[in-house]
Amino acid sequence: MPARQARLILPDMAFVVARPDDYVRLHKRILAVIETVVPIQHVRPIDEVVCAFLPSEGRQGSALAARIKSALRDAFSPVLTCSIGLASTELLAKVAAERCKP
Repeated sequence: MPARQARLILPDMAFVVARPDDYVRLHKRILAVIETVVPIQHVRPIDEVVCAFLPSEGRQGSALAARIKSALRDAFSPVLTCSIGLASTELLAKVAAERCKP
């Protein structure tokens, strides 16, 4: 909705200026941290990545997911969380990741 209309509903609303350059830099840093654990195969929307696993790595999925989460926490902050879905197809992995969200 337009800002003017939003102000009528919530007069005390605080508007925040977008900083796309900062978001892109942070996104690239996040990708770099993930790549220290597993190779990234594809970047989907800004908050999704597809990683390539070897068959032997796929059997250690939970441990790899924990390593990715730990690497992100160590590089940034415990505040930066993520959901990780592991499956044989991207669609199933996305469904699995959605199930893990709080």
